[in-house]
Formats: sequence, structure tokens, C-alpha cells
Amino acid sequence: MQKVSVRAAKEKSKKTPGKLGKRIFKSVWLLPLGLVLLLVVLTSFRLSGTSVAVYDQVYYGSNYHDPHLIFGKVQPIRSDEWLFNTQMTVSQARAGFPLNNPDLNGRDVSVIADVPYKDWSVVFKPQNLIFFVLPLEFAFAFKWWFLLILLIVGCYFFVLRLFPRQRLFAALVATGFGLSPFIFWWYQTITIAPLAYGFLIILLGIRLIEDEPVKFLRFTASRVWSYIIYVVALAYLLASFGLLLYPPFQIPVGIAVAVFLLGYFIQTWRSDKQKLTVILKRLSVIAVAGIIALGIGLLFIETRPTVIKSVENTVYPGARVASSGGYQVDRLGATYLQFQLQRDSRGGHYYGNQSESSSFLMLFPFLLIPGLLLTGYEYRKLKKVDW
Repeated sequence: MQKVSVRAAKEKSKKTPGKLGKRIFKSVWLLPLGLVLLLVVLTSFRLSGTSVAVYDQVYYGSNYHDPHLIFGKVQPIRSDEWLFNTQMTVSQARAGFPLNNPDLNGRDVSVIADVPYKDWSVVFKPQNLIFFVLPLEFAFAFKWWFLLILLIVGCYFFVLRLFPRQRLFAALVATGFGLSPFIFWWYQTITIAPLAYGFLIILLGIRLIEDEPVKFLRFTASRVWSYIIYVVALAYLLASFGLLLYPPFQIPVGIAVAVFLLGYFIQTWRSDKQKLTVILKRLSVIAVAGIIALGIGLLFIETRPTVIKSVENTVYPGARVASSGGYQVDRLGATYLQFQLQRDSRGGHYYGNQSESSSFLMLFPFLLIPGLLLTGYEYRKLKKVDW
């Protein structure tokens, strides 16, 4: 009996790796794990998409080929990256990550740039924490891809909430969203992070509205501990979102997140026929997290009034608001698919600001009428509205 049991144990141990691999392959965590592995590889080889090699053209001439360039070509027009953010990051690393950069006459870098610095508020900028652990080039590569992977993973799980068990569909949508021209043209924290945080905030909001407990492997937290974890996680995401300090991207993302969660709240309340007091109890968790995040934001502003005031009174970027009815319709529908943009001789001058063309495809006008018709049909057929 002992020999049989030993043999059975050996056979079981041989089968375990295969079963584990099969479980991972069928798991929703396959894409996130693959992206994390890719992040490790890219970080290990110090690979990033920086255009800092544009300086080689200045030093060695326009025909110089950078031996470190693996794919593509440098983009001088992305000067926000190679002329400012990357230089500031190197400056911070050489100076020991001070809050007030000596190369900028002691200017507070927590407001004017997304760079690593030593201050309590950097906790809410997770993309910069890696600089305190890894050498500069490795940390720079990690940050470069970390934000993109965070966005893809957030979008992936968001799509899975709407289309359960459709892993391939969710993976394609999330990857397409992350690799879109809009993201890669505006490849900065102020662009990618609002979208990534928006997806994560929606996911936490859905779990709270549905009253789903926190689960980790085989551990399931109690309702009280689940609420505590949700409050901490949501407050952290909201505070991190707020401290991005770039309203042009924060405002539209914030509106989309708020409207979606409002619709989800109404849908859950009316479909499950739960008491309003029960739903409001769950929403109070979101409110508490919001109050904590607001307190963190106010503390950030109060601890650096001088730099906040100076930024408010700056001339740059000037008047960026189009008067009502004064915006050109053709630019509203402009996309990266315009053939003129594929010509080097014309693309750089097609618009005053090339960034206007690197937008998402404007699908809303084409989906509005079918959406209204389907909503009306559902109400007529089932006597309910999909909020």
C-alpha cells in the first residue's frame, strides 16, 4: 500500500504542472500575466519609446544613424517628452530626487512635471516609485511601459464585466484601445493615466454597487473588511487621478466615469428591486472614499501654495477655448486615417497642430440613432430601459 501511494503521489506531482498551465491558459489572468512578463523583459533590456536620440542629429548630423535605435524613428515634434520630461527625469535622478529641482532654480517639480521626487505625495504617483528601487535606465523603461499595460489591463477587465467569459474579445478591444494613435501620439502620463484610472474606478464602483466581497485566491473577506479595502483602494485611485493635475483629459474622463456609474446604479436598483437604503449604504462607501481623496488633494494644494499660484497666473498655453459654433466641423471628425497624413511633405503641415489628427474614430454619430432605436424597441418589448 505504501508503494502504491508513493507512486500515486509521484504521478500526481507530474500532472500538476500541466494542470496549472492549463488553468492559467483558460484563466482571465492570462493576458495580464503575459503583459507583466513583457514588462519585465522590456525593463530588463532597458527598452523604451523615447525620442531623446533627436540630439544625435544635432551633434552628428541629420544622416547619423543611432545604433541604439531598434525600430521606427525619432519624432522631434514630441518635444514634451525628449525636451522636457526625459531631461527633467535625468536631472532629478542626478540630484537625488529633490522636491525642488536645483537646475530650475529650486522650482517645485511635484506640480510642473511628472518626475520622481521625495515627498509624501509621490505615493499617489505609482509610475515614479520604481525610480527609488531600480537604476535610472531600468526605471525609465519600466515607467514607459507600465502606464500602457495598466491601461490595457483596466480596459480588459472593464470589457469582461460587460461581456463575461469573452476573453478573446476583451483582449482585442483592450489591446486596440491601448495601441491606438491617440495614446501613442500623446504618450504621456497626463494622457494614459486618466484613462487607466477611469477604468479601474469604474470596476471598483461596479463591485461596490453589486456588493461583491473582496476575494483573493481562496480567501474571501467579510463585508466590513471588504468595505474597508474598497474605501482605501478607491480613495487611492481617486487621489492619484486628482493629482495628475491636467484638467483637459481629467474632465472628460471624469464625466464618462460618473455617467456610467450613475447608469449602472439605476440599472441595478431597478432590476434587482432592492431597497434604496441598501443601495445608498453601498454608495456611502464611494462617498467616504471621495471625501478622503478630496482631503488628500486639498492637503497637496495647501502644502505648495506658491507654485500653484504661479501656475494659475502663467501665460502658457494661452487661449485654448473655441467659442460656441466657431469650431470647424471637418476637424471634429478628423482622424489618423486621412491620406494626407501619410505623406511626409504634407503631414507635418496638414493642421496647425498635428495632434488634432491623432484622435479616436468618431463612432458616436453612427451609433446614436441605432442606439436610440434599440433602446426604444427594448422598452416596447420588455417595458424596461437599459440605463
